Amino acid sequence: MADAPQTETSKAAKTPKAQASKGGASKADASKGEAPNDNASKEGPPTGGPPEGESVDDTSSPVEADEDTTTQAEAGDPSEDDDSSEAEEDHSLYKFLEKWQSTCLLEHQLTFTEAVESLSPKSKKRLIEARAGTGKRSSTWTLFDTRTNQEAVLVHTAIWRSNTSFDTGNFAPEGQKPPIHVSNQRVQRAPGFKCEITYTIDTTTEDSFYTNLQILEEYIQTVKGFNRENRERSPWQDGTHRDTYNLTSKLFVLTSLNPKEPTFQPHQWLVDVVKGQKKAEYAINPRRPSYFDMVNNKAVKLEKSKPPRYCCGDIIWFSFKVSFYVGNQYWSSDLTPIEFVRVARGIKFGLNNAEDDDDDEEGNKKRSLEDGSAISIIERNPFEDHSTQKRKHHETTDDKPKSSDGSETADDENSANNESTDVTIKEEAEVSKAALPPPSENAKSNANDPQPPPKKKGKKSKN
Repeated sequence: MADAPQTETSKAAKTPKAQASKGGASKADASKGEAPNDNASKEGPPTGGPPEGESVDDTSSPVEADEDTTTQAEAGDPSEDDDSSEAEEDHSLYKFLEKWQSTCLLEHQLTFTEAVESLSPKSKKRLIEARAGTGKRSSTWTLFDTRTNQEAVLVHTAIWRSNTSFDTGNFAPEGQKPPIHVSNQRVQRAPGFKCEITYTIDTTTEDSFYTNLQILEEYIQTVKGFNRENRERSPWQDGTHRDTYNLTSKLFVLTSLNPKEPTFQPHQWLVDVVKGQKKAEYAINPRRPSYFDMVNNKAVKLEKSKPPRYCCGDIIWFSFKVSFYVGNQYWSSDLTPIEFVRVARGIKFGLNNAEDDDDDEEGNKKRSLEDGSAISIIERNPFEDHSTQKRKHHETTDDKPKSSDGSETADDENSANNESTDVTIKEEAEVSKAALPPPSENAKSNANDPQPPPKKKGKKSKN
């Protein structure tokens, strides 16, 4: 039986929200202007990300900031120095993001920003255009690169927020423990299109991703033949709330699409559930994104890097394809990631901590509770000498009946909470009693003995 996969815990980013984004294309009226009819090459570009160990070189010139600015802070005012240093740190983050948002790692790629800017009527040539699918994909429109006549591969850079397991996503077969940090409502027990890996980027600090996506969605609504029934845009990730954006990768595909064998080693859960189908309806999706880390200007597989995972606050460069789907009720955009590359640790810009590197190292003290952890009660008495303080360890076991969804019933949960409260009150009472000094012999008295009435204060005589 395979063990439950480990997933990345989302840690709170420590950078304050910026007042305005620095990147992204300027919003243009995509409804104007026609795409020129150029003879595009029929030879497609190579697919996939940079091979492991290959040097990572920029194939497009990054946008350089104006280097002629001068600092205005006065040396004698520490408050102005602090404000200046914070401004410089924020500026360096935006400058770094802007540089990598303008960087391609392979010749056939396009930056997200230059692609949407080419949709402007002022642009001499459109670099992308949407084309309708055929057959079963007639309701899907995909962006194509007009230079190569192949599906467009766009790139962007953003701040990482979190992800589900790279191996199993939100899938767990019957009888297996669901992946950590996936809500019960999202857990999938059978293969299907809802089984997916989720990659969440943080768009709170810098939202150029949403700005560019909005321009794309304005463009697709002007394309002749798209959304003939005038269905509404799906409210999911429509840009109303620009805190995060989720990219997803499907775990399974239909066998009718004749998928290839995956080049990676799939998790045993996926292998078993596909083999166990009564009817071979779904197969493992062979197009799994690749995960890299940039070490000494070379692409290194993430599992060989340290830490071997993406942490909240890391700066991630990624490539993806874009399509638009018209459903029975809504239409929406669909972004399919191809590869991810960590180009900087978040600690460089104060977005995470150095201790995040060792969160999973063996032998380290636990910094937080985990599901299934034994509870150790450590009594601390502030009145005792810490050098002689004793600790009592009580390991508790969980043998209560479970509800149908694997969680404790409401009655059991309330009962457990009440018992825990009683134990805490009793322990605190015992500790408080032990901390008090013993009463003196003169202070001992019988409750049945008569007690003298309280003395009344009399008025002093003036005589």
